[in-house]
Amino acid sequence: MAALDLSKLVKEKKFWVASFLVAWAAALQGHMMWLQRQDAFKDKFGDPQAPNNKVLTETEKPPPKNEQLTEDAEFR
Repeated sequence: MAALDLSKLVKEKKFWVASFLVAWAAALQGHMMWLQRQDAFKDKFGDPQAPNNKVLTETEKPPPKNEQLTEDAEFR
């Protein structure tokens, strides 16, 4: 009797639609969790694709483009 019910269930369209929706929802949830993990990594370590947005202190700033270094410029 159980085998007959199972074969009937497999032939029904509702079963396949429900199975597809459950599988799609699980895949979507997994994808969203993966995206959240990627965002958390970028927040923690920075985005490797983005340009370096580090704020430079006064001693770290490069000289302006229009000025030339003189002979007494300090090398570090």
